[in-house]
Amino acid sequence: KFIHARFHDHVPFVFVLEALFFKAFGVSYLSARVFIGLFSLALVLGIFIYLQHLQFYSQAFLASFWLLASFPFLKQSRFPNPDIPLTFFSLFSLYAFYEALRSGHRRYWFVASLCLGFAMFSKGPMAVFVPITWWVYLFSLRDWKTLSSFRFWFALIGAASLFCVWPALLFYTHNEDIW
Repeated sequence: KFIHARFHDHVPFVFVLEALFFKAFGVSYLSARVFIGLFSLALVLGIFIYLQHLQFYSQAFLASFWLLASFPFLKQSRFPNPDIPLTFFSLFSLYAFYEALRSGHRRYWFVASLCLGFAMFSKGPMAVFVPITWWVYLFSLRDWKTLSSFRFWFALIGAASLFCVWPALLFYTHNEDIW
């Protein structure tokens, strides 16, 4: 039995996923590191595959290599924390957003919204930089049509709604005093 103080500093999504991973593979330092390592590997592979999809072959290799060679990424990839999942979900939200703009398919808006929601659910307010990036990109293109489109705002509201599960659960379990 674990006896610990209340821990509401971070949204518990990553820790719940890690608990499920522990349930499947046992509680150990190795499984904790493998859990976050899988997110790191998926992040590097995602960068590589997406850039190859855009036919930037040499940039795909260089970006993946640069990320793998960076000390801060390797340091964060060794310890179970919400930073790597936040980066993973934020990056895939940006990819889906870009694909939604390129192709116009609504499934990409759904994926962008879902990944943004998971990014917010991974580390809370730090994910606010993703929609800021969306807005800056659209303002730089002067794409007023997309900025005023239903799909764009529905994606943002959907992601915020997914994040609102955490404060609702805190309120439901009478833990709202952390605010």
